Amino acid sequence: VNGFAGVADPDGKLIGNGWSNTGANFAPGKDGKDTAYDFTQGGGPVRNGQIALDKDTASKGKYRVGDPVRVATNGPVKEYTLSGVFTTE
Repeated sequence: VNGFAGVADPDGKLIGNGWSNTGANFAPGKDGKDTAYDFTQGGGPVRNGQIALDKDTASKGKYRVGDPVRVATNGPVKEYTLSGVFTTE
């Protein structure tokens, strides 16, 4: 499932320009990895309440693994714990 996901910086301001922000599922195999994501810090979400961010978004928000991250989707704003940072290159 892919869709809009707006990530706020610690001051509550949207990171990015809104229309190009997307969210996606992390679907690990038996080895705990998802080949679509190369983690540079931490790892993929393994429980409810966790989220992973791409390197650019994490950098712009000055987020580190373990930090709370506020995300808006097609529902109310929710807070998650950052489990990992990945690259898509």
